[in-house]
Amino acid sequence: MRPISLTLSAFGPYAGETTIDFARLGERGLYLITGDTGAGKTTLFDAITFALYGEASGTERRSAMLRSKYADPAADTFVRLVFALRGERYTVVRSPEYERPKRRGEGTARQAAKAELHGSGGLITASYREVTREVEQRIGLTREQFAQIGMIAQGDFKRLLLAGTDERRAILRRIFHTERYEALQAQLTLRANALRREADEAGRALLQDCARLAVPEALAPAFAALPESAVDARLSMAREGLAQDHAQRAACEADAAVLEKERQALGERMGRARALEQAQRALEQVTAQLAQETPRARLLEQVLEEALARQPEADRLAEQAAALDARLPDYARARALGDQARQALAQAEGLARQIAGLRTQQEKLHTDLEKVRALVAQLGALGAQRVQAEETSARAGERARRLAQLAELAAAQERLRAQLVTAQRRERHDLAERDQAQRAYQRAEQAFFGAQAGLLAQRLMEGEPCPVCGSTAHPAPATLLEDAPTEDALRRLRKAREQAEENAVASHGAAQRAQSAWEAAARQTGELAEELACPPAEADARAAAQQAAQQSQAQAQLAAQLAARIARLENTQRQIPGKEQEEQALVQAVAQGMGEQAGLVGRAQALHTQAEAVLSSLPYPREEDARAELNRQTAQRAALVQAIERAQQDAQRARENVAALAAQRDTLAAQTQQTQEEPVDVLSARDAQLAGRLADAQQTLRTLHARITQNEQTIARVQAGLHAAQQAQERSLVASALANTASGQVPGKDKVTLETYVQMACFDRVIDRANVRLRRMTAGQYELRRRASADNLRTQSGLDMEVIDHVNGSSRDVRTLSGGESFMASLALALGLSDEIQSGAGGVRLDTLFVDEGFGSLDSQTLEQAIGVLASLTEGNRLVGIISHVEELSRRIDKKLIVTKNRAGMSRAEIRLE
Repeated sequence: MRPISLTLSAFGPYAGETTIDFARLGERGLYLITGDTGAGKTTLFDAITFALYGEASGTERRSAMLRSKYADPAADTFVRLVFALRGERYTVVRSPEYERPKRRGEGTARQAAKAELHGSGGLITASYREVTREVEQRIGLTREQFAQIGMIAQGDFKRLLLAGTDERRAILRRIFHTERYEALQAQLTLRANALRREADEAGRALLQDCARLAVPEALAPAFAALPESAVDARLSMAREGLAQDHAQRAACEADAAVLEKERQALGERMGRARALEQAQRALEQVTAQLAQETPRARLLEQVLEEALARQPEADRLAEQAAALDARLPDYARARALGDQARQALAQAEGLARQIAGLRTQQEKLHTDLEKVRALVAQLGALGAQRVQAEETSARAGERARRLAQLAELAAAQERLRAQLVTAQRRERHDLAERDQAQRAYQRAEQAFFGAQAGLLAQRLMEGEPCPVCGSTAHPAPATLLEDAPTEDALRRLRKAREQAEENAVASHGAAQRAQSAWEAAARQTGELAEELACPPAEADARAAAQQAAQQSQAQAQLAAQLAARIARLENTQRQIPGKEQEEQALVQAVAQGMGEQAGLVGRAQALHTQAEAVLSSLPYPREEDARAELNRQTAQRAALVQAIERAQQDAQRARENVAALAAQRDTLAAQTQQTQEEPVDVLSARDAQLAGRLADAQQTLRTLHARITQNEQTIARVQAGLHAAQQAQERSLVASALANTASGQVPGKDKVTLETYVQMACFDRVIDRANVRLRRMTAGQYELRRRASADNLRTQSGLDMEVIDHVNGSSRDVRTLSGGESFMASLALALGLSDEIQSGAGGVRLDTLFVDEGFGSLDSQTLEQAIGVLASLTEGNRLVGIISHVEELSRRIDKKLIVTKNRAGMSRAEIRLE
């Protein structure tokens, strides 16, 4: 990539439009970029970088800071770069984002960033980001790579040359972006710490599980003597105890089964003994009961015969009750007719109440409709109030804005008044200086010319013509003044007078401009204050603006409240048709209800007449009387029937009871003839003994079962935990070894971190490339080398440097190099890095390079060698620009790009070919 021309407008210190024609410098060779400090030499490289990538070359200069503070407010800020690349010519135009005065009205506007890239075929893209992307693709370099390759900054590489390992690591991190390897080191350390905590936690969990192991009493002392960390020994003894518990449980289960069978057989014998005793007691009871029940059974047979004699009377009462019961439904029918009549009448009364309620709803709805219509009628007035409030708010807001503008104008007028006072004071001072210089010059001029006349008078001779008037007589020749000024002194006074005159003219112009600016501001402020009827003072204007803003806000709130009320009324208005339909429906419902009420009253009267006719045909006037007679007859018959049935049942139960007692007596008599076994109390004592032994065996089994279950589960957890702890420990050891290796913490090894290791590889390649030029600049005497290891194994190492002196075969620290030697070494490092980055970018080559400062410390011979190295960079049609103030370079390099700045701080640049 070769710049052809560069145009800057309102960019950095370049206030106007400046164009640099790089084509005049030719296609190869060295040229010098020189000028005053701060004039804007490095800004040229910033402008090239900004045009290509949208950012300056240095990280401390953001694109938003590139607008020139000296530029005319109406001037556009942009950079136009024409460059050649692989036989093609491209033009890129880019503008940063910046604040500029509004083209219409007061205030400022933000100028958006813009960019265009043109090729030989026309416009390629006009997107700010796309231009950057296209440049990166075509040139093959990022902004960082371009800045590192295109601008060789000596100061940065001198720091790299003389820095310690830590500082050099930070510099190389910035150059090669190796911070991701440092982040990887940190991640590996965090991972190792986490795995170490995980292994510790697994170990603690394993010991806690081991503490839950239980063993039989015989093994308990030996088990307790084992240390907590003897997991394998504790696990082995727990397995041994588990086997013993299994064997003891099997023996105990066998003993319990034998005891269970013995107790079952004893229970059967106890059952038979208890049954024989119970049979003997039951026989005695049954014999006594049979002696009591036999006479009672004979008496009940007599009662039965007397009851059966009253059966005909019961039959007669049944016939009478059946006849009366047949007429009872007529009472129910008459009652039903009466109930229906009363129900119809009740429905009519209920319907009348509903009709009254509907009429009440109708009247209330009618009243609500009237109220709603009255509220809706307010819509027009509320709308007018809302419009008035909005207009009042808008007017107050506009007045507040213009009052704020008046306050700003008043403040600006005050500032302009202060500037006017300063300008007038300067004008008076410069006028006084001009008058004083004028008087001094006039006195000196008179003295000078008076001295000239004295000199001529000394050469006059009587009879010879005067060289001024031609007279041969010299009656009163001039005298020679002793304090007359010289011609040089007169010339200095004349220059002082001219300079004072220029200063006076300039200060007068500045005062006139300040006067005009103040008068214009005062006129504008007065006109606006008169228009707003407000005093032109800043405090009064700001107070009035605040009051107007408050009024605007209050009116806006009122308008919002009115809008909300209008919205509610409009919503209410939309409900009127529905309420009118509801009112009409209520009217229809009232009419329909009144018709239904009349029908129900007529039906009730007809049903009441039918009920009276049915009641007149019945034997008793009231159903209660008929039912009382029916109940009397039914009860009398039921009593007779019940007495007969009860006598039959009592006689039958007595017969059956006597027969059952006789049979039970015979059965029990047969049972008592069996042989008597051991007494029940003897058998019970033996059973209690067996039950105690069985309970002891079952308790032992429960204890063994609980211990076996706990140990089996705990042994399984310990085995799993032991495996997990071993795996966690292995992972922790691997992670710790990896983290220590990446962090340079391996015992007995150089403390080289992963990031430093990567930087070492990159640094070695840079040093190899740097040595090619350093050997040439030092006539083969010096060569840079990265020290293989540190002086001890306790400090970080890997990036220390030393220099090899091939003259005496020694090696020493680079900080022992002289100033000129350090310059050559840092220049070699910078060029080596440039070569390395270009190689890493696919062999990209820049046809123009900038080398910044650092030549002032070189003697003439070293400077000659350095220039030779830089001249070698120009091979293959490459331009190398040297930014320097060294006078020797100015004499030796014919092509120059001279950057100057005036007293106002504005810069300009021009190319000179000598």
